[in-house]
Amino acid sequence: MDGFAAKPLSPENIKATIQNLSGPLRAGSSIQIRTAEDAPRKALDLSIFRYMSDQKPEKMRQLAADFITALDKDAVLLAEAVRAGNIELTRRQAHRILSQAALISATQVAAVATTIQEAARNGDIDTPRSVLASFEAEVASLKENLRSGRETS
Repeated sequence: MDGFAAKPLSPENIKATIQNLSGPLRAGSSIQIRTAEDAPRKALDLSIFRYMSDQKPEKMRQLAADFITALDKDAVLLAEAVRAGNIELTRRQAHRILSQAALISATQVAAVATTIQEAARNGDIDTPRSVLASFEAEVASLKENLRSGRETS
């Protein structure tokens, strides 16, 4: 291992890590990394499922079903944590869901999960409680789109 980039990852952090590597890459000042703001945005991007399924529809449906199962479990745990006022579990579950949502560019679920995570990180349980219904609606919509295989922009 020649380099290490610690969380939270950012384009600047990754670029600095790559540029600090020894050997021929050290002079790689021409490295171009697009920031999230530069990247095209979608509300749902199933390209990771297509890649992992070798473009086979049945495998893709199974991956989507597995994703939904995991998301359901985590969403239930998040809702229970919010209702119980467990700030640390709320933060952890929101982070898990945020990571899952980011994998497939589920931007609406990711946005609400970010709101919940940040509020919990700041010791605020009222905000997660106030956005829980919105979160659950976004998760339901995402699951419907995953089941139908519809990408949204």
